[in-house]
Amino acid sequence: MALFWIDVLAADGHDETVRHLAEGFGATEVIVGACAEDGRRTIRILAGEIDRQAFLDQLQAILQATEGWRIVVSPVEAVIPRQDSGDGSPADGGTEAGGAGASGAGDRENEAEARLRRAGVLGDRLTREELYEDIAAGTHAGRTFIALTILSTLVAAVGLESANTAIVIGAMVIAPLLGPNLAFAFGSAIGDRHLMARAMRANLIGLTLTVAISMAIPHLVTIDMSSPELLARTEVGYADVLLALASGAAAALSVTSSLSGALVGVMVAVALMPPAVAFGMMLSLGAIGPAMGALTLLGINVASLNLAANLAFLLQGLRPRTWNERREARQPLILNLAVWLVLLVVLVGLIGVRAAEPG
Repeated sequence: MALFWIDVLAADGHDETVRHLAEGFGATEVIVGACAEDGRRTIRILAGEIDRQAFLDQLQAILQATEGWRIVVSPVEAVIPRQDSGDGSPADGGTEAGGAGASGAGDRENEAEARLRRAGVLGDRLTREELYEDIAAGTHAGRTFIALTILSTLVAAVGLESANTAIVIGAMVIAPLLGPNLAFAFGSAIGDRHLMARAMRANLIGLTLTVAISMAIPHLVTIDMSSPELLARTEVGYADVLLALASGAAAALSVTSSLSGALVGVMVAVALMPPAVAFGMMLSLGAIGPAMGALTLLGINVASLNLAANLAFLLQGLRPRTWNERREARQPLILNLAVWLVLLVVLVGLIGVRAAEPG
């Protein structure tokens, strides 16, 4: 059974409210600390298989009117003696107590999420707040991001030119381009425009740098344009669309379930770096037709990844915390989904046009 410490730092007087809420959700332990000189008190909550998202949402609703409060969530590596979870199912009391504490639209949202969790749709996913910390890190276009982009571009160029599949796969794994795309989809799902802007910036920096370096490579070394690995990135079919959509959904499920190891497979499946490198090299060599094929493949992968990941986040119940935030985020979310869908339809149409061209 996965256990988490939830540390609550709040003004004195909230300890009993927080204790009753935690016990209603089925927390394993609730420890109330002494009141500090600044008038705040620490409440430590050891939580097992409870509905952490609903608990954190209600906790924030209780504390948001006060000042100086803070919630810290951290995983527990081990507990001695070990805690047996029985059949491994979430505590029934947590969901029911959580639903009873809300009202109106928020109550309906909690009940809907509870039904999804009992049906096994949500599973043991991370909370919105935990996901934010993990996903937002992929939007930092600092020196490490730029260095990895440059190195993965060079590795991909070598692999494509030499027709070495293993090298191309290595470039996919070290490329940091998946992170910004997942962050953009996550930001859209929870209505965080700041996160979306950071993700878009990182994505543009990564792709622009990749294409620029790729265009310079043919001027430094001789490129074998007949390489099968290179030509494979200039051809796109309907199967590539299905692959990218499935990979985008898998990426969202991987990060929400904290299965980071599965992301390696996603990096390989939905190729962002190789078609970007192929586009830059072909464009520099004046091969406009193959360059457009590589650009089409890149666009399909980006659109499919974002569309599928966004839908997967939504189906898992990830959305803004309050009803007002959900209402404000609804229109941008619909617009974002529509843009990716229209772009994908246009690119799929280009596949048909290219297939109909003679020779």
